[in-house]
Amino acid sequence: MDALLSSALAESVSADDTAQDPVLESEMKGLEAADEDSLLSDGGSEETLDDSDMEERLDGPDASSDQIIDGQSEVDALISEMATEEAQAPPAPPSTAAKGQVGGENVAAAGSTEAEDDDLLSQDLLANLLKDAQAEESGETAPAEEAAAPGAETPEPEPEPAKAGSKRPKFAIKLPAFTGALLTVVNNEFPRIAASLIMGSALGLGTFGFLSSHQMRSASEADLVNFSVEQSSNLDSAIISAREFMELGFFNDAAEVLGNALENAPPSPRANDAQYLRIEAMYRDLPQALTDRMTAPIHGEIDRALETARAHPRAPEALYWKARAYERSNNLPAARTAYRDIIEDFVDVPNMDEVLFAYGSLELETGSPELARRLFNDLLQQYRSSPLAAPARLKLGESLVALGETDEAREVFNRAAQAAPDTRLGAQAYERLGRIAFDAGNFSEAIDELEARLETATTIEGNDIINLLLAKAYRAEGRLEDARTILNELLDFFPETEVTPEAIVELSQVLRDLGNTEGAVRIATQAVQRFPTYIPGLRNAINLLGDAGYAPSAWRAVIAAHAMGVRDPQLLLAAGRYFQSNGAPGQAMEAYRILNREFADTTEALDGSIELATAEYAAGSIDESMSRLENLYSLTNGKPQRLPVLTAMAEIYQDLGLLTNARAVYEEIAGVTTDPTQIAQSAMALLDADALAEGLGVAARVDIASLDARMAYDFLVRQGDALLRVDQQRALAKMEQAFESYPGERTSEGNQQLLETYLGSGLTVRARIVVAELEAKAKRAPVESPALEKAATTWGDYLFDRRDYRAAADAYAKALGNAAVAFEGTAAPVVMSELQQWALYQRANALFNLNDLRGSADLFDRVAAMGSDWSDEAAAKARLARLELRRLRSDPGPGGQAG
Repeated sequence: MDALLSSALAESVSADDTAQDPVLESEMKGLEAADEDSLLSDGGSEETLDDSDMEERLDGPDASSDQIIDGQSEVDALISEMATEEAQAPPAPPSTAAKGQVGGENVAAAGSTEAEDDDLLSQDLLANLLKDAQAEESGETAPAEEAAAPGAETPEPEPEPAKAGSKRPKFAIKLPAFTGALLTVVNNEFPRIAASLIMGSALGLGTFGFLSSHQMRSASEADLVNFSVEQSSNLDSAIISAREFMELGFFNDAAEVLGNALENAPPSPRANDAQYLRIEAMYRDLPQALTDRMTAPIHGEIDRALETARAHPRAPEALYWKARAYERSNNLPAARTAYRDIIEDFVDVPNMDEVLFAYGSLELETGSPELARRLFNDLLQQYRSSPLAAPARLKLGESLVALGETDEAREVFNRAAQAAPDTRLGAQAYERLGRIAFDAGNFSEAIDELEARLETATTIEGNDIINLLLAKAYRAEGRLEDARTILNELLDFFPETEVTPEAIVELSQVLRDLGNTEGAVRIATQAVQRFPTYIPGLRNAINLLGDAGYAPSAWRAVIAAHAMGVRDPQLLLAAGRYFQSNGAPGQAMEAYRILNREFADTTEALDGSIELATAEYAAGSIDESMSRLENLYSLTNGKPQRLPVLTAMAEIYQDLGLLTNARAVYEEIAGVTTDPTQIAQSAMALLDADALAEGLGVAARVDIASLDARMAYDFLVRQGDALLRVDQQRALAKMEQAFESYPGERTSEGNQQLLETYLGSGLTVRARIVVAELEAKAKRAPVESPALEKAATTWGDYLFDRRDYRAAADAYAKALGNAAVAFEGTAAPVVMSELQQWALYQRANALFNLNDLRGSADLFDRVAAMGSDWSDEAAAKARLARLELRRLRSDPGPGGQAG
């Protein structure tokens, strides 16, 4: 595995990337030595990452290759190669993460020491084997499985499946030497021992001679397996063989033995025993990450067992496995049903505390804290001595927090903390107290709570989780250096605990916030190397690498993790979305394709297929995109994902100009959704597609109060615009509602539409108010000047047409704004927009009609000099104005003298 990690994970920038990313051309200098020392204090021989190291650890087995993995064949080749390396790699030493605090020296020693003898059994295992043998000899049946003691934080009642190798190991029991007792037995029983030895030697020699003469070969493990399968027609021998297989971790073999025996076995209590034992073997053979397709066989087996032997003692246990399998495949409604069936239908359930804990945890995590509280309360009242009682008390406090009953939650956490102050469970209770303040945004209060715990604690047990939350509170408070210090101390004192991966990720984010991008990338990359299956660490590395401009390296991290066995559809979906939004469509589509191929029956794959179709359309593969969406349309009938499929299809149809198709799809969207935002979007899309009657009909169903401010404003303006064609008064009411109710959301288009509607209705006073507000807004924010230009010009044209030349000239002056001021004081041409040129020309016309001949002539000259569409006409009018001005000066008028 170490070889796989070093070859597949840790390179972040290839030679090609380095040329594009000069920030990594030289050694990353921003990371302080304390950060690296803390990160690497587990005592391993891990080297710090330089530029080439990051490439070598993320680039795959061939360190010299800098090619981005885009083609599917290359992806498959990489996955195959990495899987081969993993299979050939020597077995990794046992993890020390679950054994509490392990110093760096111990970790290093554990990593370098080989097992003395693979065949040697521990004394505990030997004792258990002797105990089982005695139990079988006395006719008693040993329990198939002892419930593992739950962990403090997230107990997992059922046993984890053992990982069977490609070849079954051979076991030999080596007994320890009990010297004192052995000498005593030899002295007292010497005659009998001597006789036994003589007879044993003779028998051994005879057997040796027989075997030599008949050339008998040794039975291989395959022979033993075949022998067991052949003898499995007898239920008793099948059950014995199955239990032996299960003890060795060969659950699939156990299920096969029992299945063969049950094929021809008549109904009987013993057959029921074998059937439930087979269900246990099938359940324990399941991988951790499940899909509905993978769990279908065991669900069918459990249903058949419950139908034929629901009164069997193991029936509630099988239902519990059914619930857990549903939960692990994310079929939460079915999991709830199974848990309820256990509680309601079975009175005497040996593991009811596990059922209550698992069911309560499920409800707490999925937004039903009230039911979770009742379940945890039942567990605490009925099973006070259960090992799950203490973690259930913490879960009860979390349920109270989710219900908003923080005072009661604090009381529960305080009791838990005081009951076990020097244990990890007590530290978790203190951490929950600090988290109440942290989640409420009271970071200073959280810091005080957590620092007080560290100052008063008489043990360091559990201080890792306290330090981690304290670092997060420091970071949220802006105390980044304090956050970095506490994280370094955490990683120094607790180099390998359950919070180590999260602490390293947090350190990388603190370094990023400090502006140390190189250090953040380095730490994030090292975190992926140390914890290649830690999903938040992978996501963090992908985001940091992508944000730093290393999208190819981020993609290689995804591929490397996938090749090493990280089977997380959410990670692939998140990676696809990240690459899509950050300008790497090739990597995005490849992530979606892997997701669709390997997790076809998950909701993530369905979401990814929709987004893949959108990405394909954006890349120009229109036929492929539409074909995919049409296939998804047929597959999602009656499913929640039908709506996003329809939305994607409608947007593409509308973009292609296929308005008839778009109209039909939007009508279907409006018919299948109850979400106000989606109904409003469908109504606006129908109106845009000229489906007036349908759009207005859908718009009538929208609850405006349920929309956010931006959507509500846009919807009202669009609805008002559509109503102008059928009812001007209703249209004006919708536009005024948008203008008055959402002043912060006003747009220049909405304001212009309202102004034109006012003018069309003859409401000049209201029109003047709109222009005045736009003028005030433009003075505060010059960026709003274009909106004022358009509105004031429209207002001026309206007044000019009604021969209110003085008001029109003033309106055109508002449209000109600063350009008019600059223009008045200089003879040099002023750069104006086309709209301003029109406003200037119209202002000259208004002044001419007001007999301001000199002013109008000057303005006409300016327009003529601009080379606009009105330049020739403006030049002619300038000459006319000056001729008229000379005529008035030479004509004294009645009873006067010439000027």
